[in-house]
Amino acid sequence: MRFATIMNKHRAAGRGGAGAVMGSKNLKAIAVKGRLSGTTADPRKAAQISRDGGKMAMEGGAAFAKYGSSIALNVFNEANTLPTRNFRAGHFAEIERIDDEALKNGFFVKDRGCFACPLKCGNVHTVKEEPCKLPS
Repeated sequence: MRFATIMNKHRAAGRGGAGAVMGSKNLKAIAVKGRLSGTTADPRKAAQISRDGGKMAMEGGAAFAKYGSSIALNVFNEANTLPTRNFRAGHFAEIERIDDEALKNGFFVKDRGCFACPLKCGNVHTVKEEPCKLPS
């Protein structure tokens, strides 16, 4: 297989190639168990760096925190690089029916994200009407 990702129960880390490298090594899983903790030379400084980094992430990524990954849909669509119709096209003419605003306003359930990440960009959505109608 020429692509791979690192998965857990509800998240995927597929960018950057780490999953592909692990796949090329035939690595199937990584298990971690234990109660050891790391140490730092200056715990207060490390805590401050962590707080500052979280604050910077929230300030710079406020829209990403609000809409999640779907915020990129319009950018990719305008660049004609949005995988559309099973990659047969790069542009979706009715993008406003499925973009970040449409998802947030019509299907949003809750935010979900990686452990201890302040952005929580993995939004959970659900279709509330059957059959699966897009908001008009």
